[in-house]
Amino acid sequence: MSIHPSTPSKSPPQSGGELRTDAPSCMAAHVMHERCAEDSMDDPLQKFTASIAFVPTIVLHCDSDELLDAFKVVERGNTLTLGWTSHGSGHFFVEVHVPTQSIATVKKTSSGVATVHPSVLKRGADISLRSAGSGMLLVQDDVVEATGLSLHQTGSGTIQIQAAAVIVSGVIMTEVTGSGQVALVADRVAANCMKLKGCGSGATLIAVNSTVNITGDAKVEVTASGGVNVVSDSFSASRLHSQVTGSGSVDIHTHSRFGAATIESQVTGSGHIQVVGQGSTERHDVSITGSGTVNSTMCASACDVKIMGSGYANFSDLNQVAAKVIGSGRVQQLTLVRLQPPYEVVAMPVPTPTAMPESARNWLKKAIFG
Repeated sequence: MSIHPSTPSKSPPQSGGELRTDAPSCMAAHVMHERCAEDSMDDPLQKFTASIAFVPTIVLHCDSDELLDAFKVVERGNTLTLGWTSHGSGHFFVEVHVPTQSIATVKKTSSGVATVHPSVLKRGADISLRSAGSGMLLVQDDVVEATGLSLHQTGSGTIQIQAAAVIVSGVIMTEVTGSGQVALVADRVAANCMKLKGCGSGATLIAVNSTVNITGDAKVEVTASGGVNVVSDSFSASRLHSQVTGSGSVDIHTHSRFGAATIESQVTGSGHIQVVGQGSTERHDVSITGSGTVNSTMCASACDVKIMGSGYANFSDLNQVAAKVIGSGRVQQLTLVRLQPPYEVVAMPVPTPTAMPESARNWLKKAIFG
């Protein structure tokens, strides 16, 4: 599915079934499945929640009369649910046109690709993006400005946000349950708090070209074998708390500057935590139970290390380290090998189905107004 603005028009609905609104701009949401459609109303394609001041338009393009007849839209309050009344087979994509900056919640519970293009997400509201299953939910915007931002991935799918700036007055929260992925790719990120959580084998990536500025706490928790990576030019937070339980990993990498009043790193099991960059902290508390590893290049005014087991705590500066080790664990000097050239993070492109209607398929169209 791809969501993008379309050219506004004051003309009445065309005979082909497309509605243009008088809104400053409107949004088109395209849902594209290349496999058989086997979704039912109990397992809908998408769920959109928004305060919509204009009548939305939903257009289905498909190559099967069976799908055309089975497609259904349910509207309850400000929630639109798209799905099927019965199982069918064929290829399709769906367009949902709504006014600009009117979508606060997108919930995807199917396979296929759903994309959200610029000027769709609401400004100054709590934004929630949820995906369950193997599908991809790709969001692109110029600026994501919200009171809260929640990204929840369940299953093996992917949620990705790509924006020039992500500015949140409250909490940025990500959660991956299963083997899926969540990615936030931006030039700049600012928030009051950040909470990144992984449970399972999935991955979370926060890739920022410039600054990550968290005025409060940044909290990262990984359970099982998953991983959380935060890569930025500079990173600042009042407190950085990282916790790994199992064989997972937390990697915080800054290219130029890191700043946090306190750092807390806790590993239980065989996982690892890395805080790498040029910076300092007033205090770094490290706790390792098992065979895990903590690596840090931060200069700490005070560093307290507790190891129980065979784990390793590696620091670039050992002068202020006070360690208590029970078992075969060690505290030792950290030597880093820098990557040359530095690696580059590239976001997945947001697809549009503009070439699809020109293909050899006999596309059928069905429009629903309101």
